[in-house]
Amino acid sequence: MNLTTVNGFSYIEKKGVYWVSGLEICRRLGYEFPKGQATKIWQRHKNSLASHSVVTSLASTDSKKYDTRIYDETGARFFITKCHKPLADEMTLKMIEGFIKLRDEVITKKEHRDRGSSIYRGLTDQLMNLKEDETSRAGSHIYQNLAKNNCKVVTGMSPAQLREARGVKSTRDGLTLAESIKLSALELYQAEHLKNQSLTPKEAYSDLKAFSGQFIDVLNQIEQ
Repeated sequence: MNLTTVNGFSYIEKKGVYWVSGLEICRRLGYEFPKGQATKIWQRHKNSLASHSVVTSLASTDSKKYDTRIYDETGARFFITKCHKPLADEMTLKMIEGFIKLRDEVITKKEHRDRGSSIYRGLTDQLMNLKEDETSRAGSHIYQNLAKNNCKVVTGMSPAQLREARGVKSTRDGLTLAESIKLSALELYQAEHLKNQSLTPKEAYSDLKAFSGQFIDVLNQIEQ
């Protein structure tokens, strides 16, 4: 589960779908007691909102986690119509713009993830075909270690740490769009780097590990 802010709204991403809490909407509209107001609106309109909301555990400002009701785009739009505040119309437009932007990003991210998976498969095939000697091929630990290294270089976390921190089962599902693009670019260049070279698996891993740090440093400099 990831938190993203667009147009001042905090969106919660769960499995590629974005949600907004009633508490967030009421805060943005300037209610004096946003938590109580969010509860009132839910209680009054639960029959309409039930199929467009779920309860999830979110961290509060005191770092503790509390069960919070969140709404999908349809539910959030209905919810805000029940907030009789002068800012409601303006906030509705900003919230909808955020949903649209994030939805487009999910589509783009999926395209990059699928392409990245294809690039990764090509890289692992190359690594698996490297030979220690005439009879022994590289083991799976070579590309598994490289995958861990690449994830650490791109995100600052190991695959296991990333999955836990972002609440996903697949490492690539937990990447931001920028991280997904960086990782795909790195793996593509690593695959190109291996071509036409006679390296043992250990030599290849050492070479590509060093190369990964240099490559990401260049990408980060370009971003700046």
